[in-house]
Amino acid sequence: MNSLKQLASPLDRRFRPRVSRVRIVMIAIAGTLVACLVAGCVVLAARSSGATDTDSRPEASLTDLRGVMASNSDVTVSVLGDSTGNTSDEWVGLWARALSVHHIVRLHLWDKDRSRFFFQPYLYGATGPQLSIWNGSVSGSSAGQAIPNLNILQPTRPDIVLLSFGHNQHPGTASRDSEDLFQAIRNRWGKSVAVAVILQNAATSPRSSRSARNVEEIRFWALGRGLPIIDVFSAFHKSRDLGSLIVPDGLGVHPNAAGSQLWFETVWSALD
Repeated sequence: MNSLKQLASPLDRRFRPRVSRVRIVMIAIAGTLVACLVAGCVVLAARSSGATDTDSRPEASLTDLRGVMASNSDVTVSVLGDSTGNTSDEWVGLWARALSVHHIVRLHLWDKDRSRFFFQPYLYGATGPQLSIWNGSVSGSSAGQAIPNLNILQPTRPDIVLLSFGHNQHPGTASRDSEDLFQAIRNRWGKSVAVAVILQNAATSPRSSRSARNVEEIRFWALGRGLPIIDVFSAFHKSRDLGSLIVPDGLGVHPNAAGSQLWFETVWSALD
């Protein structure tokens, strides 16, 4: 037995360093595999959310947007939306007139029949820096439908883009279409253009449930993107008589004069 122990001892001493080195190598390999798996999960999560390295930079806040609107420089605003803001007496037009106290405002309205802006803009105000509003609100439009016409709807580089969609989205498309439109804006104008999201007005029957679902989908998307939100939906939803704010045309989505005033006041409060 002693002779066997004597034989075993040199062998143990000879192979023990090799075994230790093997263990170290195995531990290193295992650690590398774990790190790769974690990195892979991060990459997959980023791809699934549509995030990229440049997306890690924070988006402009409402405070930033207010600073742009209050500057002494000329400002260009692009509104992309639908028929809830496409005429001069709806919220965009009311906002343009209110802004004319301190700006010379040029309000461009979309001519749907000719698929272009009217040649002659509305002019408001007499003093101050120039504020151009390209109101690309198109009757019946969704966020996805705005993408093919983006070069026409945004003919010049904007400082601010306001997205106002929801009523015309088919269920389940609001988030995807909003992301696609957002990326199209980024691809064209870059990160320096501030983007904000308007949550459209609460609707009455027969569109109340559908519009509410679309608004919540857009809200969730905007929060995930870090985009500032102007919550017109809640302003309408809190009204004691929602029906008194909506045109009785059987659709339940178009604000009447009182509704347009409330919409304008909500935007004005957010950006003034």
